[in-house]
Amino acid sequence: MIRQIVNGKTVKTVNVNASVADLTTLKSLMDGELETWETKGSGGTPSNPSVLNHVGFAVGKKLLGGAVHSQSVFIPHLKPTKHFSDVRASVVGLWDMDFNSATACEYANPYNMKSEV
Repeated sequence: MIRQIVNGKTVKTVNVNASVADLTTLKSLMDGELETWETKGSGGTPSNPSVLNHVGFAVGKKLLGGAVHSQSVFIPHLKPTKHFSDVRASVVGLWDMDFNSATACEYANPYNMKSEV
């Protein structure tokens, strides 16, 4: 899990089932203070900073016959200096196409981007 704190407020706790290398990559994209720990339980109420810059995207790979394997990822708040091109460069070819495969993804497509900056 990664807890993201921006301007002294917890933006969101992100549940991630990923390798240490993937967590390190993800943390380099996220803004604010980040805490990483093992999940023991869940709960609480998130509070958002006045400025929020979030992105949702799908990562995956097209398989033979046109089938697509993908997973969705949501980052609650990117660093103001980061853009989707930075996200794409950090995950395409480096992250797995889904949670059950070691095959690298070949695309990262945004589906939910919002910037209040």
